[in-house]
Amino acid sequence: MQQVETQYCYYSNFNLFESTSQLLKKDKFVKSLLQTLGEEWRIYAGRAITIELDGQINHLAWQFCFENLLFAWLENEDSQYEEFYDLSIQRISPYNIDAVYFRPVFDGFFYSAQQLWQKMRLSRPPSQESFKSLDQIKQEDIKSMSNILKPLVIVSERIINYFRKEEQAQPQTIECPQYQQSSWKQISKLTEDSLPLDLVENAYIYVSQFIQKTYKNCQVAKSFIVNIIELNHDVLSKFQISNQQIKIRIMQPSCLMYDNLLSIWTLANSGVQPQYFDLIGRAKSLLGNNWKDNYQQPVEVFFQLMTKLYGNIILNPQIKSEDQLNHLLKNMRIQMAQLWEQEIVNSTLEKQ
Repeated sequence: MQQVETQYCYYSNFNLFESTSQLLKKDKFVKSLLQTLGEEWRIYAGRAITIELDGQINHLAWQFCFENLLFAWLENEDSQYEEFYDLSIQRISPYNIDAVYFRPVFDGFFYSAQQLWQKMRLSRPPSQESFKSLDQIKQEDIKSMSNILKPLVIVSERIINYFRKEEQAQPQTIECPQYQQSSWKQISKLTEDSLPLDLVENAYIYVSQFIQKTYKNCQVAKSFIVNIIELNHDVLSKFQISNQQIKIRIMQPSCLMYDNLLSIWTLANSGVQPQYFDLIGRAKSLLGNNWKDNYQQPVEVFFQLMTKLYGNIILNPQIKSEDQLNHLLKNMRIQMAQLWEQEIVNSTLEKQ
């Protein structure tokens, strides 16, 4: 018997900066933390990390130490002392650490951040033990979100050259290198009827709560750094989607990546950024081993858009200084959503 070829159903979901209140709290947290640590902490932090250049030992500015500890904290805020220490050391390597200065710097940061974080009651991802099993989930817990997902395309195999990867960067002879029409297959009416959007949305809501904040599955699509969540047959069958010849993949911007890029930009515009760091160089430094060369173009797009919008906001006399960040986040979400529609949704649909 001839095996039926699996069809991959792609959906789009734009979910950046949906909770501006949490991002505003993060900005408040960083400013409060800097104030709490104080001048003596800065002096010690400016002596804690060194690098050898041309045979001379050079001390890195306190901002470098602060930012690396901050990003380690924002990614691992539930870590205990020893675990967080190991994560911080791993992030700062391969620079040299002077333990005499670094240990009190680390202690001051950890206990201050822990106290402020709890005081501000920032939301945290649920622990593994708090996840409900599927049998425990009540129907009212799963709410259909109208228009959260948009069907993109049904293909018989992974979209060729859709994602910019180094191994795909070789010259192409075809006229439109981003797509190869021969690999696309239109979905049948039968399969279409078996994929009610509300059921796909519910399956996505369920599985997305288990997706850890990680850079591991980040890819680049057009001007975005994205994650792809695949809903396999086991998940789909639990939501009355019984077609065994399909797999559903949902493409969305990487919330972890863009939250961190937003934090980089916010720090840079709060006077924390050392003068010798440009934003791209700073992103490379803070992401460390998680940085990929093909991230540069979407990161540049993000920072350029932020800078342009912020310039318009600070020149508007009707917007108070304390409201500027909130306006920036709302406008940034609108602009990024429009770019997502243009480059991901509409561009893909036009190629079908």
